[in-house]
Amino acid sequence: MKKLYLFLSVLILSASPAKAQWQLMDSIDAGNFVNIHFFDAHKGIISGEMDGRFLLTNNGGLSWDTIKVPFLDMYTDFLTDMQFVTDDIGFVCGGSGFSMIPNILMTTKDGGHTWDSVTVTNAPVYEFTGVDFKQTTNDVEGVVVSYSNIFHVTDTGRTFQSMVKPTFNFTITDAVFTGGSRVLLLGYDFASKTHRIYSTDDWGINWDLRYQDTLAVTSIGFASVYGLAGCGKGTILKSSDGGNNWAKQKIAPDTITFNKVKFGNNGFAYLLGYKTIGNGGGYIYGSENFGQSWHSVQVDPQFWLSDLAMPTIATGYVISNRKLYKTTTGGGLGLSVADVDGLADGINVYPNPASKVVHIEVPLSMRLVSLAVYDATGKLVKSNSENTHELDLSHLSRGTYLLEINTGQGVYKRKLLLQ
Repeated sequence: MKKLYLFLSVLILSASPAKAQWQLMDSIDAGNFVNIHFFDAHKGIISGEMDGRFLLTNNGGLSWDTIKVPFLDMYTDFLTDMQFVTDDIGFVCGGSGFSMIPNILMTTKDGGHTWDSVTVTNAPVYEFTGVDFKQTTNDVEGVVVSYSNIFHVTDTGRTFQSMVKPTFNFTITDAVFTGGSRVLLLGYDFASKTHRIYSTDDWGINWDLRYQDTLAVTSIGFASVYGLAGCGKGTILKSSDGGNNWAKQKIAPDTITFNKVKFGNNGFAYLLGYKTIGNGGGYIYGSENFGQSWHSVQVDPQFWLSDLAMPTIATGYVISNRKLYKTTTGGGLGLSVADVDGLADGINVYPNPASKVVHIEVPLSMRLVSLAVYDATGKLVKSNSENTHELDLSHLSRGTYLLEINTGQGVYKRKLLLQ
């Protein structure tokens, strides 16, 4: 039954300029917000442990509609991960050995308004902890994982196949499907007492060890070939080759642990972190140059942050266990907000995705001064200081790049995908 879930309050988090850019939009008395997704700056959905409810908004979080799933209730709604492949098709997973439903995977085909349960396995698997799907040329493909199991699907969630994990002693903490039959697994090996990253290019028939260390690694994420992993002690891992090689980078004090990696619809990278000693609190770190530099802000003074959605450069949403925060100014992360949603500045970059030549159009009120292209490592790979409105990128390999457009009135940024 659908009910209107009205926001309770709109509060300013802090008087400081950075923190004041995140406003407390909503809170709940019972349950937990776990995952959030926004399709654009206004339309979004929240899932979690809320007595089998989903919350949907069409007005940027000013009000929420409650969607109740009939077969979920307070004993079964341990929902741990949510992902949308398109504006209509999405997946959510969860379950618990202490509930009536030990594992559950649900899918929606109407943007989260209705949900159907999907049978993954009849084996005694407890608590699906993660999903990662992509729309390929064939269908919607991807993986769903628990701590001990991994399954893959190539037909929009209809038929799942079990995959053999890398070693018996390996506990899975996160998984990424990057396309084809390539999957990366993050987890902990009890035999060696190391955190590890494995990759497979054949749905788990063979696994390659890509990283191992005693340093805690908590989450992993990818945008094209560019990968990030969140670690303890203020450290992250970076990969620019699809996860084959990883390099450490310290970007925060030892007291910060990064619990989630996110990539915004705006092409920027984000990390959620929390303080391991003292009063705790939830932090966001943001980078607009593939992790070469980071800006940070504390959003919640007490609780860590569980998920984030940045549909535009300026507009973003983040949740803690029972709070929803919103920014319309970039969140105080030092990232460019001149281009709010890729259209407001009047600059047009096409085609994107591109294969060889990219064209740049600027309004008559602007003058194109220079262009610069950076790869996933932050390296300058193409520049042009002449008054030209096109770039030949045929010499570059496939992947995600950052295009900087200098108009003399400001520098505008675009994520550029080469195919």
